[in-house]
Amino acid sequence: MSNSKAKPRYWFARLTLLAMVLAAVIGAVLLTTADVAGLDRLQADVRNTTPALSALRLMFIVGLILAWPALLRVCRRRNWISAATEQHLQARRARLALWLVALEFILGLEIFNRLYGLITGLVA
Repeated sequence: MSNSKAKPRYWFARLTLLAMVLAAVIGAVLLTTADVAGLDRLQADVRNTTPALSALRLMFIVGLILAWPALLRVCRRRNWISAATEQHLQARRARLALWLVALEFILGLEIFNRLYGLITGLVA
């Protein structure tokens, strides 16, 4: 008999490596077949959908925070986490929410780019 919990889980590393290789191959294919005029149109389309995508990301963050207790209960019922870990993660929910919102503001709303533009505009 083998104890499956004692074995290292190499499947995660293999799936991650497979995802990285596939992303690199797909990126290389897209770069070689890209149409420059099409890329300009695509960039304009992405720029136009930025507010909707930001709202969607914020909705996902809110959904995760609201579903957090239910997700932890499911993990506990399946014995993926202990009761102490469940309580610890439940106590960290507010911290998780703050980090996700902060990352959304910094990365998603391009706060650094806007701040840089403001500083260079003041200096110039």
